[in-house]
Amino acid sequence: MHTPTDLNDARLDSWVRRALQHRDVVKFSTSVVGSSDPGDGFSGKLYFVDVSATTVKSETHEYSFAIKTSTNLDKKDKFYGMIFRRETFVYKVVVPAFRDLFEPKFDFWPECYASIEGEKVLILENLKKVGYVLHNKTKPMPLDHMLLVMEAYGHWHGLSFLLKKLHPEKYRKIADVLKDEVFLGTLQRVWKNETCMKIIQYSNRVLDDALKDAQLLRKLKDKLASVPGSINTYLSEEVPDEPYVVVNHGDCWTNNFMFSYEGEDTSVPTKVAMLDFQVAILHSPVRDLVHFIYCSISEEQLPNARRFFEAYYQSLSDILKRSGCDPEEIFSFSVLADHWKKYSHYGVQLGVLSLNWCFAKPDAVSDMDNVGLDKLVEEEYKQMYVSRARAIANLYVGFEL
Repeated sequence: MHTPTDLNDARLDSWVRRALQHRDVVKFSTSVVGSSDPGDGFSGKLYFVDVSATTVKSETHEYSFAIKTSTNLDKKDKFYGMIFRRETFVYKVVVPAFRDLFEPKFDFWPECYASIEGEKVLILENLKKVGYVLHNKTKPMPLDHMLLVMEAYGHWHGLSFLLKKLHPEKYRKIADVLKDEVFLGTLQRVWKNETCMKIIQYSNRVLDDALKDAQLLRKLKDKLASVPGSINTYLSEEVPDEPYVVVNHGDCWTNNFMFSYEGEDTSVPTKVAMLDFQVAILHSPVRDLVHFIYCSISEEQLPNARRFFEAYYQSLSDILKRSGCDPEEIFSFSVLADHWKKYSHYGVQLGVLSLNWCFAKPDAVSDMDNVGLDKLVEEEYKQMYVSRARAIANLYVGFEL
């Protein structure tokens, strides 16, 4: 994170005023304490802003915002406008609907203070201020972190199943928005643009180079060849039939989770927050699990693969049982296993693609169109890249749920 010099004071004041407009604030002061780095993998730019506000009752309140903007992007870009509106919809409609289902309310997402449609600005709670940190994307995610994320997905998907069962009309309205065919069609076209296709081809070459084991490579290619679909159809595939459909997080790579710890021990997290709902879709819950596991798996964690699903299903079951629902009726473990078998092939390319964002040079991420893909990955990370790619292949070839 670095301190920005490109943020106009007048624009910032107008954004903060919108975030505080219903809080009886009469005056405030701001301090920009940092911004996202070019290599963080965000679309647009993220500013971190501390605010000291005084209310009509002369009370002082402190706020810390993470402001997502379309800075450095064409604000007329159709796709960016679509993903901005989708993320706003999740924070303003889906999250409140989920929160209303339970007391005490779940808190594994940041608070959303405001969204400004004209400027494509989303003002969120800065979780760093309350102790949340990103996991180092160049290092394999440890077991306790992965288990906590799987538990969070169990909660998220369980809440979606419950909303559908207990409040079907509210769920239907949400589903109608998330099934928008124009959005899904646009998403597919983005995947098929020249830069994305080059990255996919590069990832395929990485797999070939990484898997020096000819037998493993042959097994991988034979298994992939036996199933339909590719990364190009991953996000635009038809929504499967009910009842096994939920609101998906949609973007499940390492940098979209933040972790909180107790005390100085950062080996075992106590809380996780999910970030970035720009490509939230309606689909099988296993689509999220495929994306997360393949983007996070390492050779160290391969022996623990089944534990991920046990943690997930226990979490999902707990949510459903607390509302008197039968998990086996709503989404049984056998259906979970069937969906893993059906969708896990997408995880191979998604996982290797995510390695590009984990290990890429910052200038490559910020200007992908103009960087040679043979120079995409930092030299010091090549062996780690190869190891993670090998883990992805071994998970797909060797793991059965």
